[in-house]
Amino acid sequence: MKKGFAVFAIFLLYGVCVAGSRSSRRDGITDEAFENFYQGLFDEVYFENLLPSQYYDPTGYYIKAFESDTTLVELLPRILSGLYLNEALDRVAVFGERYFDRLPDRESKRLVVHAEMRLGRIEIANRILERLYKENPQDVTTGLDLVETYYLLGRYEKGFKLVKSIKAQAPDTARVHELLGRYYIYKKDWGKAIENYKRAEKCLPFLSFDPEIYQILGFLYELQGQDSLAITYLERSDFQFGLRGLRPCNTETKKALLRLYLKNDKLKEAKGLLLNNIECFPDYADASILLGWIELNMGNYKNTVEYLEKVIDLGKGNTTVYANLSRAYANLGDSLKAEYCAKLAIWSNPKEIDGYLALVSLYMKAKQYDKAFRVMDDAEFFHPGKKVIYITKAQILFSAARYEDCVEVLNAGLKKYPKDEDLLEFAGEVYFKLKDVDKAILMYERLIKLAPRNARYLNNLGYHLAELGVRLDRALACTEQAIKLVPNSADFIDSYGWVLFKLGRLKEAEYQIRRAIIIDSTIAEIWEHLGDIYWASGKKREAKRVWKKALDMGGVEDEAELREKLNRSD
Repeated sequence: MKKGFAVFAIFLLYGVCVAGSRSSRRDGITDEAFENFYQGLFDEVYFENLLPSQYYDPTGYYIKAFESDTTLVELLPRILSGLYLNEALDRVAVFGERYFDRLPDRESKRLVVHAEMRLGRIEIANRILERLYKENPQDVTTGLDLVETYYLLGRYEKGFKLVKSIKAQAPDTARVHELLGRYYIYKKDWGKAIENYKRAEKCLPFLSFDPEIYQILGFLYELQGQDSLAITYLERSDFQFGLRGLRPCNTETKKALLRLYLKNDKLKEAKGLLLNNIECFPDYADASILLGWIELNMGNYKNTVEYLEKVIDLGKGNTTVYANLSRAYANLGDSLKAEYCAKLAIWSNPKEIDGYLALVSLYMKAKQYDKAFRVMDDAEFFHPGKKVIYITKAQILFSAARYEDCVEVLNAGLKKYPKDEDLLEFAGEVYFKLKDVDKAILMYERLIKLAPRNARYLNNLGYHLAELGVRLDRALACTEQAIKLVPNSADFIDSYGWVLFKLGRLKEAEYQIRRAIIIDSTIAEIWEHLGDIYWASGKKREAKRVWKKALDMGGVEDEAELREKLNRSD
């Protein structure tokens, strides 16, 4: 009923207007112009709500009408907005530049600016905006568009000066702070950039969200090393882009999220991101290689084999693929396939280290230390003097209990890399194993000088000194500093309590060890320490009960020693 009436009304309007056009023709407007105009009007009013856009084209008729008679100035806004929406941008620019002075309002003129910017003709857009802003310097939107063009043209100082003046007019406008933030990004002042983007976020209307602001905040926090905040903002950005149907792939955000997930061992999240957005990673083989690596590190070895075998079937096998496949087979107990894949990894590219490392890992698991060492000799031929050679050779020798040879390799590495923290820490641990306390302390003190806020280095030095019963004042200072840096670490609190125990401060020691257990009750060694404190405090029955619990849990450093404690007489 309503549709029928609408059709009748449109045809009535068409008839009246065409009849009127006969008198208008005396003013020089042609039949062709009027016919095209009213055909466009008919399309726009009637078909817009009935047919998909590809089946009707009011803008096309408006263009024909205007081209037949350019005195139809009132058609320009419709032509421009229609073309802009359909992304026929070049024609917008042509119409806009040719008839700019005849455009009836500022919005029509701004459509021309948007078209020029979308076409990358920033200089033209900049000239138009300068003219519009000069006509009305109170127009904040035009002013901010002008700032945008200054930035795009590399005129950052000019843009910054203008946006600061606009801020005085519109201090609570999100885009003002966003553009200020962009200037500070250009200056690489990440702190001020974050400050302004946070203000932009606060200036958004209630229940409004801007995924691009979240995205940039995520990138900025990543640059500052604040990965947790970076992930939070990038996840918000990705969610909002998805809700709006904007850039459904939004590859930049997803790649940044994937990078941060992997960096922070959020393997489950990384796997979910990849599987749910596989279309955003167009190279299926690359995505499968990464999924294989994630599954390997999650302990899902069968899934690793499945992904990586598919990659090989696609003809995309490489050193990384074969090496990770070797590791998966090794963990599945298939040593023959593991060895074969590791050798394929080496043969596919002898200059890449990953294949050698996979084969070494396999031989070390089988306690074939001589074979493992010979593999690293082969690797050294292609990678002379590389840190990974020193570290891996030292690991082989340490596993073989050849501690003197191990420390010799590490010292050779330290001659080449005197400030390398991995080599220094490893050397310190081996010297403690050799009971060469002075050299061990020297290595750890060098480490702490290089990284004074590394809580692990402080904790480990303090714990080792306590275990040996030497330099307990230094041990106390180290462990106190470690728990100041990381207050809720069960391991670090346990070390602090153990130092207090060695100093004879039993009540304080018991309190700290109990704190550690409250934080993490799954570490057998902490329960063993609590038993030692109970025994020293005369609570022998409680001590044996706790030692028994530690033994049942498994994972203590010296099980034989713990059994001896349990067999003590009361």
